Amino acid sequence: MSNMQKFTCASIAHHIIHSLSLSFRRRLNTVSVLDTVSSTNDYLWARPHPASGRFNLCAATSQSAGRGRRGKLWHSDYGGIYLSVAWRLPAALHNTWIGLMSSVRLAERLSDYGISKIGIKWPNDLYYQGAKLGGILFEQRAGVAVLGIGLNLVTPKRVPSDNTVAWIGLDEAGLSMACYPQLFAVVAETALSVKPQARFKECRQRFSKFDLLYNQPIEILKERSCIRGIGAGVNEQGDLLVRQGSKLHPYHSGAVSVRCETSD
Repeated sequence: MSNMQKFTCASIAHHIIHSLSLSFRRRLNTVSVLDTVSSTNDYLWARPHPASGRFNLCAATSQSAGRGRRGKLWHSDYGGIYLSVAWRLPAALHNTWIGLMSSVRLAERLSDYGISKIGIKWPNDLYYQGAKLGGILFEQRAGVAVLGIGLNLVTPKRVPSDNTVAWIGLDEAGLSMACYPQLFAVVAETALSVKPQARFKECRQRFSKFDLLYNQPIEILKERSCIRGIGAGVNEQGDLLVRQGSKLHPYHSGAVSVRCETSD
């Protein structure tokens, strides 16, 4: 039995609730911790949404049909954190910005645990030493937001046969599995800590510390075309800026995929 499986759903729920800061605990509406679920995002969409100022949380130790951005499969066996939160969407937030800054917040928290060499591949993937560590999926419908985070605690033993990305777990970064239940709370607070982009300069500076695409040659895959350029950060909407010759062009996350030398 792995260290992960020693924790029951009840004990994980207990640790999540008591590891949340008091301000977040007061906002908690419902918490569901499951052994396995098709998708933590889908689980929350199927249930009554919380009132304004409150949030619902769903965590699972595995997913049978985890989803990534643009409908891609998210490999979700035992050995990871799979967690989603649902809340009423604050005004003046762009979809891409929420996922992007959640990635930044999570990278910062992992750095607090002493894990260095964390990078973000725009808009929502976390990498460690050139391999995928986790990702974020943000969805919005009729004023309600659901944000899901998948994070590998141990390196996956198997991945989809058509997958070309290297995967890695926090175990290879030296993180103790004793931190497992507490990390659920860290991830939950990460999802709920995104602020309106009024402080864009500060947020852009925070993102730049982890930006894997900055000043790197990249390929933008849009429909059936491939556009080449140099990564140049993000704009206030969270769009990727790409330098092509003397011009900067923005690309929205919902319309493109990105490839670079360090990730796929």
